[in-house]
Parts: sequence; structure tokens; C-alpha cells
Amino acid sequence: MYKIFLADFPFTENLCQKSRPVLQLTKPQGRYKIIVAAYITSMKVQPLAGDIVLDKLEGTGLTKKSTIRLFKLANFAASNLRGEIGILPKNKIPEVKRELKKLFQI
Repeated sequence: MYKIFLADFPFTENLCQKSRPVLQLTKPQGRYKIIVAAYITSMKVQPLAGDIVLDKLEGTGLTKKSTIRLFKLANFAASNLRGEIGILPKNKIPEVKRELKKLFQI
């Protein structure tokens, strides 16, 4: 878990998709090895609940300061992932877990 992949992530405002980095949040499940992943953007965004900033990029495969948007989730069959580009830094894992708990109130 917590690997960073490229995947065709659907746009919110229309039916198009664009290859984007995503953070794997679950182990692959079922016959099609479905994972749940969070959207990652390098755009400057208005901070929202569940956002996690990645400013130290070593090992992530990302080229710019980025934000994980934990409220923007999608599921993907493992066969639809374009490839692993990196991994979430270990020091960010507790923050991801804490923000998911707050976001989903669990």
C-alpha cells in the first residue's frame, strides 16, 4: 500500500479522463484486484479537509510539490494502472491515516 501510480483519473466536471498520479490506499481486492486511490495534484489548490502536502519528493516519482486530495477517491482495477512511479514517504503514512479517520469520521 501507499504506492504512487499513474492512472486515468476521471474529471469531476465532465466525462473526460487524464493520466494523473494517484496514491494507493487499499490492498488489491477481488478477482479484478481493485484498489481505492486518492488523487494527487501539483496545481496550487485551496486547502481542504483531508489534503496532505508533499513537498519532499524523493522516492515519490513526482516532479513538483503536490497535494494528495484524500476526499477525491476512485477505484481502479490493477490492470488499469499505468505503472508505479514511487511510494509515499514513510513519515507521511501516519498523517494519511489520521486525515482519513477525520475525513470519514471513524
